[in-house]
Amino acid sequence: PELVETMQLEIAPNPARQECVIYSESLGSPTDFVLINAMGQIVLEGQINSQSFRLGLSQVPAGLYWLRTDRNSKGYAISVMN
Repeated sequence: PELVETMQLEIAPNPARQECVIYSESLGSPTDFVLINAMGQIVLEGQINSQSFRLGLSQVPAGLYWLRTDRNSKGYAISVMN
């Protein structure tokens, strides 16, 4: 069986306006992420490369989004109120 690495994230503030900060104490190396809207479309993608990462949301319309990383199958909800 394949060993799946998991990563715990905290997102604040949530709901967010212009940006939010993603915290992860378990981040040992950079990890890719995608931000997905309610229709399943990727609206942002990038790389989390520190334990405290600022995610700019000023270009993202208001709504509910899912943040997914390549190191965790769990999604994290982010509510954007722009």
